[in-house]
Amino acid sequence: MINKNPVSVRAVIINNGRVLTLRREFDDGVIIWTFPGGHLEESDQNEKEALARECLEEVNVEITIDELFFTQKFKGKTNKFYLCKILKGEVGKGHGPEYSEPHKYHGSHHPQWLEIKDLVDYDLRPKELRDKIMVLYKNEKDK
Repeated sequence: MINKNPVSVRAVIINNGRVLTLRREFDDGVIIWTFPGGHLEESDQNEKEALARECLEEVNVEITIDELFFTQKFKGKTNKFYLCKILKGEVGKGHGPEYSEPHKYHGSHHPQWLEIKDLVDYDLRPKELRDKIMVLYKNEKDK
């Protein structure tokens, strides 16, 4: 789905040495992993409200939002990645348009936990964020 809003918000949810991702399978066979989230909609009051809505829609969880962890400029848009924690819910497919109207999206979405120690084995985007998560995890383990 195309959205003209120049800002997207994404959740970096880390739990027990794993990070929550969306496995994206495209019609041409390409598979990548991304983070739950999306664009602000007119009904959203702010970025955090948009991120909470997107996590419920995409991965079926309510979240608490901690701090801004990473910002990326990509194709004229700003992507903001926030550290988040699951407040309640069970990770799975949500009820967002990615699932109810898949014809409006390219490929499929599948929530998936990835072991942080294995992230280099996955095409997790953006790669700079993947690397930052791995450093954070290593530093936390070394404490």
